[in-house]
Amino acid sequence: MLNLYQGRSVSSSFTVMLMVGLIFNVSSSSAQNKTVELESTFKGNQEQPKVLYIVPWQKMPAPEPFYQPLESLVEESFELLDRDEFKRAIAFKRQLNR
Repeated sequence: MLNLYQGRSVSSSFTVMLMVGLIFNVSSSSAQNKTVELESTFKGNQEQPKVLYIVPWQKMPAPEPFYQPLESLVEESFELLDRDEFKRAIAFKRQLNR
């Protein structure tokens, strides 16, 4: 294996490599600062209004109804209760809340 240091200290080799890296960095950053100009022409009528119409290409499905019929709400509110079953439900809920 080649001895890369050959009498030089590690810090001087590191310094040389650092300087070379900085030189490459500066040269590449100066090359990136060049300005590129693009040319283009637009042809159009100045009389036309500047409006954009967006038209869907497919029909949307009909929305689902967002309401619940009143009859179903009334039926749920006034259905008959069994007294024993209702007492068991109350006792069960009280035990859960303890």
